[in-house]
Amino acid sequence: MSDNSNIKEKIESIFAAVISTKENKNSNLLIGMSGMTMALFYAAKQALSYQKKADDFLKIVFRKIYQQQYFSFSNGLAGIGWTLEHLEQKEFTK
Repeated sequence: MSDNSNIKEKIESIFAAVISTKENKNSNLLIGMSGMTMALFYAAKQALSYQKKADDFLKIVFRKIYQQQYFSFSNGLAGIGWTLEHLEQKEFTK
C-alpha cells in the first residue's frame, strides 16, 4: 500500500470519528464543536461529503454559544469568535 493511500485512510478514519461524535457539551475551539467544525470545513474542501456535517456542526455551535461561560481563546468565547471569523475570511461560510 502506498504512503498516500495509507495517509488518506488515516485521515478518513479521523473524520469518521469526528462525525460519529455525539453532540459535544461545549462549543470551544480546543476540544469542542468549534474545532471540529473548522476541521470539517477544511475536509469539505477535499471531499464534499463532509460539507453537510460541517454545516450541521456550525448550527450546533450557534445554538450552544449562549451557554459558554469562559472567555479564553482555547476554551471560551474568544476561540469561538475566532473560529467563526476564520471560516468567514476563508469563505467557508456565506
